[in-house]
Amino acid sequence: MNLFRKAVSGLIIKDQSLLLIKREKAPYKNKWTLPGGKIEINESIDDAIKREILEEVGLLVEVQGPTIIQVIQSHDFIVYTKRCQIISEFSPKESLQYQYYPIKDFLLMEKRKLTPNLQIICQTLLDYKQ
Repeated sequence: MNLFRKAVSGLIIKDQSLLLIKREKAPYKNKWTLPGGKIEINESIDDAIKREILEEVGLLVEVQGPTIIQVIQSHDFIVYTKRCQIISEFSPKESLQYQYYPIKDFLLMEKRKLTPNLQIICQTLLDYKQ
């Protein structure tokens, strides 16, 4: 019986650009993806997104809907992704490589440089009208 680990990520837009981080660990080491990480015990999805984004890129965010759920069976993960709005900026606690990519350029990036299905997930959240 597989027990899936749970993780989160957040889509952040600033000046028509999408924030991506470069993964430092497996799975998908050296691939670009959204900031995020594992959900801690008794932590909500929104709280995990806020914590991970603050730690990784130093942004305090408001989490918005909807939730995209991705099952990564090959690595026993379920990833919950939501769109986020920047409230404040601080110095990150972690030293990850991150960069803002213009949305139009991101959507044309080579898929091999990104984590699986990232463009589809981002496009779905970008198209969502609240």
